Amino acid sequence: MRLPRHRWVNEIRVGFEESKARSYPVKVADKTVVIPLRDFGDFPQVRGIGITSLRLWICPEGMTACEGTLCELKIKLRCKFCDFNTFNAEDMVSHVGSFHLRDFFSHLTYEELRDRIPSLPYKIYQCSYCNYYVESGDLSNLTSTICNHIEKDCPKVSRGMGPITIKFRIVSDPDEIRENLIRNLPHICKCNLCGYILKNPSEGVKMEHLVKTHGNKLYELG
Repeated sequence: MRLPRHRWVNEIRVGFEESKARSYPVKVADKTVVIPLRDFGDFPQVRGIGITSLRLWICPEGMTACEGTLCELKIKLRCKFCDFNTFNAEDMVSHVGSFHLRDFFSHLTYEELRDRIPSLPYKIYQCSYCNYYVESGDLSNLTSTICNHIEKDCPKVSRGMGPITIKFRIVSDPDEIRENLIRNLPHICKCNLCGYILKNPSEGVKMEHLVKTHGNKLYELG
């Protein structure tokens, strides 16, 4: 900071509020004062959200004390997944809830659901001939049920013309299983940040968990 002349002032005080301002003495032979911005890194305003003025207080000898703004500190909340930014925390929470819940939560795979619900079939198959779904609980021979269906029961398999080709696929998509076989298969998801499990959660319940548990991880300061 350049001063008008030598001995114009003995000290300069700088801060976000006058009561906690830092003092910088001015040497008699100097017309400039260096004010390192790092000196204010421990002030709470640096970690806040919004626009904060870094103020200057001086009292030149023989003159009325005056103050002014050296610079403005602008801290926004920046979305981690897109270009959205705001000075308002509520706006950021609303943005995350509207556009990025899927980035914080993932649905359990069928294998994970089965680990939590032992009564679920160990494997589920779909016949490639008639699209019939078959559950298998025989751990000693997992494909015996679907093979038996194709060889004996499938109405679309041509018989009497040589060996039957066994064709089926493993079904692992919970939505497909829920739609075609197990209607009451629960919707269970987990938080990608902490692994917390939520059963049949609404979007509001998901956001409540994020805000209470991971509030400072929903965004970046910028």
